[in-house]
Amino acid sequence: MFLCSRNCYHLLGLVAASTGQIFGAFMGNPVFIGFLFVVFFLMGLSLLGLFEVQVPSKVSHTLGRYKPSQSFLGAFTSGILSGVVASPCVGPILVSLLAFVSSTRNITLGLSLLFTFALGMGQIFILLGTFSQLLQKLPKSGNWMTGLKWLLGLSLFILAFYFLEPLTSHTLFYLILSASLLTLFLLYLKRPQKWPFLKKKATLLNSLLLILALFSSVYAFLPFWSTNLNTPPDFPHWQPFSEQTILNNKKPIIVDVSADWCAECKELEKTFSAPSIRDIGSQFTWLKFDATKDSPQLQKLKEKYQIRGLPFVMFFNQKGQWLQEQTLTGFESPVEFKKRLERVLQQN
Repeated sequence: MFLCSRNCYHLLGLVAASTGQIFGAFMGNPVFIGFLFVVFFLMGLSLLGLFEVQVPSKVSHTLGRYKPSQSFLGAFTSGILSGVVASPCVGPILVSLLAFVSSTRNITLGLSLLFTFALGMGQIFILLGTFSQLLQKLPKSGNWMTGLKWLLGLSLFILAFYFLEPLTSHTLFYLILSASLLTLFLLYLKRPQKWPFLKKKATLLNSLLLILALFSSVYAFLPFWSTNLNTPPDFPHWQPFSEQTILNNKKPIIVDVSADWCAECKELEKTFSAPSIRDIGSQFTWLKFDATKDSPQLQKLKEKYQIRGLPFVMFFNQKGQWLQEQTLTGFESPVEFKKRLERVLQQN
């Protein structure tokens, strides 16, 4: 039964990751990223008890009346159906996990995550089937389970804002965060019976939510008060991408293909401007291509250089030849990036 339930979730992971190969093309679309944010945020609210994600009652009732035969086939069928019947309990986590897997475009990761998810769910069946006396020692449902749901719900909120951050400006991001904290505050005031384990700590919780909401609101407007946050680093000196510049340049060239919605691209910019990169970086010409919005030039660049995702940093020697083996497709620390630049200089 456990193995068949595992196969049910394993198949979901494969489908999500495979379709993620298609969804991945939309990761540059603000609407798609916004959709992921809404999914994770709503699933977080579901875990806090605002609503339930469940199979339609008719389907659940029909499956619940199923009586398996005493055979391997019966156990196999029960295992698959249990993956569906259990969805009200695991729905928010499963939906969020499938959405995350879709965004990664990684079939191996998708299979691994859903396999691990099913493995964790199945352990209880294995233990109870092997040691039936454990049924009497299992902890009873209570406030600890509500607390666990809160913890998982908050984790989904963090993941929701992880997807939202690259999509928005500093100010808009923290204003949305502030509004979300105020929403949780109002939900708790309106429906405290949903979270009885927090009644004794109501004052502390209310104060914490209000303080965090106020802090987020103030922090949202910090760039308008601080000139340091609005001042870009003085290195590197970026130039707009041009094929002509690559061909007629006396220095090796770095081409950074990035986008506003790419979180890793923003982290990589900190590497580019690190003090340890300044000396060796001054020996290069730095070009930037903005891939935030789709364009014919971007499509041409994708086909020519086989760009499958961002960030995508290319290196060219003084003759304008692409050093394909040095291409950078992810975040890299200043130490490792400096070594990469040294290797590029050795090939000139």
